[in-house]
Amino acid sequence: MTIEELDQQSSALKQQRDELEKKERALFLKSAQKNVGRCFIINDVTYVKVLNVPQVEWTMIGSYFNQYQYPAIYITQDEVPFEFKTFFSGAWGEGHASFNHYKEITQEEFNAKFDEVIKAFSNKIKGENNE
Repeated sequence: MTIEELDQQSSALKQQRDELEKKERALFLKSAQKNVGRCFIINDVTYVKVLNVPQVEWTMIGSYFNQYQYPAIYITQDEVPFEFKTFFSGAWGEGHASFNHYKEITQEEFNAKFDEVIKAFSNKIKGENNE
């Protein structure tokens, strides 16, 4: 067998693997939809809401997919109190456990905190003190 023949076999196997991963990912993403909208308080300080299912990241050599990373918005105590980053599903027991303390809350609780923080932030930007 030649190197060229091995490369052809390797390429065919990679294509089969990619197809299987694509099918498995599609099934997972359908089931992961149930987590969109879940809200939490982390360590009794930071509020977070899951905004979407995990995303596929494309690179020069293929794709990267972490089924435990969900896009989310965080309400923090920083000067700019909002941050968009990933949230790990370990918060609800899927994947690795975390050192943080998570408490699941309702969307109404999250929305009330969001409205409070957005109002305060808006007043700060506008230079108003009528909270």
